[in-house]
Amino acid sequence: MSTRNIYCIDTSSIIEAWTRAYPRDHFPSVWERIERLIVDGRLRAPREVLDELERQEDGAHQWAKAQSGLVVPLNPEHAAEVQRIQEDFPYYNTEVGFSAGDPWVIALAKLYKYIVVTYLIKNLGAGYTEATE
Repeated sequence: MSTRNIYCIDTSSIIEAWTRAYPRDHFPSVWERIERLIVDGRLRAPREVLDELERQEDGAHQWAKAQSGLVVPLNPEHAAEVQRIQEDFPYYNTEVGFSAGDPWVIALAKLYKYIVVTYLIKNLGAGYTEATE
């Protein structure tokens, strides 16, 4: 029996795909496959990804919000893991900045052994690799 991977998507991946790499009007089949992953329970995100997308004016927030099953409800273990990540990697600040959702993505992936999907460039995401390991 094969194990199917489950992914935890970061805001940066959705924004990059939606606005530049795979605009929905040009690549509808890509978005159909992404939506199939969500329906199958294989693509997840913390609520903070929706919060970050809400600041965009490109339709990605409305799309993500409409995807039932994308957002994993917050639980005490998730919140505790975020706190541990912030203690170990003070770079992550959940209150301000572009990294507000990052510790939530990392914590969710760590708790459930999901694979992180991100568009962050290694040099710009200093600490991201270390926190996900």
